[in-house]
Amino acid sequence: MSLTKKLTLVLVTAAAACIGRADVSATADSVGTIGQRYGELSFTDQSIKHVSSNAYDGELGFNLPVFKHLDLGASYTYGWFKFNNQILHSNIVQADATAYTTLAGVKPFASAALGYEFDRTTSGTTLIRAHFGVWSATVGVEIPVQAAAITPFVSYQDDFRNSANSSQAFEFGVEANYWFTAKWAVFDTNWGVFADAGYQDQMHSSFDAWDWTVGLRRKF
Repeated sequence: MSLTKKLTLVLVTAAAACIGRADVSATADSVGTIGQRYGELSFTDQSIKHVSSNAYDGELGFNLPVFKHLDLGASYTYGWFKFNNQILHSNIVQADATAYTTLAGVKPFASAALGYEFDRTTSGTTLIRAHFGVWSATVGVEIPVQAAAITPFVSYQDDFRNSANSSQAFEFGVEANYWFTAKWAVFDTNWGVFADAGYQDQMHSSFDAWDWTVGLRRKF
């Protein structure tokens, strides 16, 4: 069985187990992020297969419910990666929309994002610039478990370059979100923390990657 199939099976099994343990009294509205108005700041460490150096991302974004069952959001991501004598800096701006429903206390959802990426690569004295459109699609389910929300997801990430050069990757991951209660709040209960882990299956190369993200959220 391929790793992609194994990860899909693991995510489905994990989602089923979490749904079985879902705390309906602690609804996704109170512990989750879908349907909430908030801003977030996060940091991602990516470990790339066959490459000794890691890649890093910092992201600033927000989510805004605009209609019942529909959220809109936007984000800016700055990424950097150094390998041998090459240094890559990337800037990505994008907007996203998330449609969801509530079913038996959990929130299945589907989202799409559209953006633009600006890359700057230096190799010795050589400078290479590139810019292109990017897009992604994600499906998952947000599940309240005690005071937290667990969200298994699968996403597809691509860009608008020709197929031979485009990224074309599937990501299989899970996120955990926790909004501070009055007992644990540093400032107030509008603050929260989150973390996620994912595996990126690259379609055009063997440079698959694991990524780990941690961040802060604040309702507004």
